[in-house]
Amino acid sequence: MTTPLPPDGYLADREALGAFLKSLKADYAVNGTTWDNSTLESFLEALEA
Repeated sequence: MTTPLPPDGYLADREALGAFLKSLKADYAVNGTTWDNSTLESFLEALEA
């Protein structure tokens, strides 16, 4: 996945968050079967940890 957000970056505004989420959605459509967290629930739990 090519991420628009570097590891030390941040999302400056709502538009940046929208672009980031759009990128995640596109990557999931192509590579979802390779994601460690294949459901929204497991993805959110991983973010929470």
